[in-house]
Amino acid sequence: MTSPTSNTIYGVDIYNGTYALAVDSSGRVLRWNGTSWSINATIANSPTLYSVSILNQTYAFIAGVRSNTGRIYNTTNGGSVWSLNYSSGTAYRGIIFFNTTLAFAVGNDGIISQWNSTKWVDISSPVADDIYRIRKFNSTLMYAVGGYNGNSVIIKFNGTNWTSVYDMPADSLQDVAILNNTSYAVGQGATLIEYNSTWNQTFNMPAAYQGNLTTGTTCTADIDACTQPNSYPALNANYSSCRVHGGFNATVHSIGFGPVATCSFASNTLMAIANCGNGSYYSSSNTSQLQIIYSTLAQNIIAQSYSNQTVYIQGNFSSLLYPDSYLEINYTRNSSTPYQEISTDVETDKFDCNKTLFVPSQFTIQDMRVTSYSGPLWTTIAAVNNSMTRGAWNNTFMLSSFGKQFQMLGDPFDVNIPIGMISPGQNNSIAVYLGENSTNQQSSCPQNSTIIYTAFFKASVPYGLVFSGLSGGVVRVYYDINHDGIPDGYTDLVYGSSLPNFNATVRTVDQLNATGNALDDALLRLFQSLDYTPTGSGPAGSSSNPIDVELNGVDIQTTDVGNIPFQWGPIDIRLDVKV
Repeated sequence: MTSPTSNTIYGVDIYNGTYALAVDSSGRVLRWNGTSWSINATIANSPTLYSVSILNQTYAFIAGVRSNTGRIYNTTNGGSVWSLNYSSGTAYRGIIFFNTTLAFAVGNDGIISQWNSTKWVDISSPVADDIYRIRKFNSTLMYAVGGYNGNSVIIKFNGTNWTSVYDMPADSLQDVAILNNTSYAVGQGATLIEYNSTWNQTFNMPAAYQGNLTTGTTCTADIDACTQPNSYPALNANYSSCRVHGGFNATVHSIGFGPVATCSFASNTLMAIANCGNGSYYSSSNTSQLQIIYSTLAQNIIAQSYSNQTVYIQGNFSSLLYPDSYLEINYTRNSSTPYQEISTDVETDKFDCNKTLFVPSQFTIQDMRVTSYSGPLWTTIAAVNNSMTRGAWNNTFMLSSFGKQFQMLGDPFDVNIPIGMISPGQNNSIAVYLGENSTNQQSSCPQNSTIIYTAFFKASVPYGLVFSGLSGGVVRVYYDINHDGIPDGYTDLVYGSSLPNFNATVRTVDQLNATGNALDDALLRLFQSLDYTPTGSGPAGSSSNPIDVELNGVDIQTTDVGNIPFQWGPIDIRLDVKV
């Protein structure tokens, strides 16, 4: 059967033999007419659509996400036209009609929204974990399943209320079904949970492959096309990673170089190797980023090896070791600012469990850390999720790694985030959790955490045209350091204070003289180069189009050139802007 879309199809609902709907990752709605599938509609702005539920041949709902906001769409004409019906939370993963006057949508952070035949409202949820699937089985029984970062949850609706019936450490659950009066929930990491008077993980699914087979296609002639689902070499590599980690407690990382992200066979194989080896999966087509990845791994392997409470550190460090075994390390990073670049320190808004961070592609990150106010608890986990991790959470810090005597190590206030795990130009999610001990991994979240990082960026513009005037002043420059298009503040920038005709009146960037003042022209071009995510219609640095860095404490100087022959002709003035 031919599919009319090449995108990932996440959800489908069958009403009868001639009417079914499916949804994909780019806002497309597919319809089945009894013979074939076709694209019935495309929702504006290409939201990611995860689930669809049909009430009758004219009315249906779709659940998904766009711009990190959960969205519900509805149709009243059989799926040809869809309208935004409700927005809430960060993402909806599932939606279903319970009856003709009641429907539910579920999603990230445990959100449950309820439709009462006229409108949607958010209702109280018994869990805070992500919910991925919701299924109805009869008029008094409906289950929803999910989980988050090593935890599984199952919630139940009895026709009146939602309650939590299972909340235990295990990989996230993805679906639920009833077979021969027995309920089953399945999920990542071959997790299978069944209901026998209570929900229990009574057994684990065996691995899909164990061994070292070379039968069939030979190892030297195995197909390695990106569309290939598997091969014996790939299976052997995955199994070997599992065996080394399970038998020797070794950690196995995987690194892919080149267009790995667009080759599903390669990325799936490398991800499986890292997952089974309890390591991290990295991929990049950039040689500089690859060097950072290898450097980060090498430092982790060589510079720090530990056994129980003893830490061995090699390198040029100045440290003081006190009698109570508290270890204080004084470290000064040796780095010089590249030519025509300046450094900036960025601190995000405060958050609790996790934060989505956008780093402009023009930034070269030097270091990054996340603060963790743990109080009486312990910082147990810090993790990163982005395109390099293929949507999976990669742990950068785990308290459980330090054994049972972790108390003597102290609790970190700042947790380092390896810069090789951050993807510039994309969204990066960073999470931090607290627990009572090394085995209680995610009992709560720290309050008022922030992400702090230092980055270099280019801050220079080439020579401009020849102008008739050169004077300084004060300009108000609006900035947006979280890149959401809304100004976070402004800086009154003083420039050319030693020049004749200095104007101390504060002006906005749209009041600068771009045609008659050489210094104003240079500033406007500089602001334009710092506008990484243009918004609005105003000039860069205006309130409607803020620049993406805060120019705080910037010193702008000018140099004039005299004794130029033939000064009755055009004069070429060089303007040095130092920041």
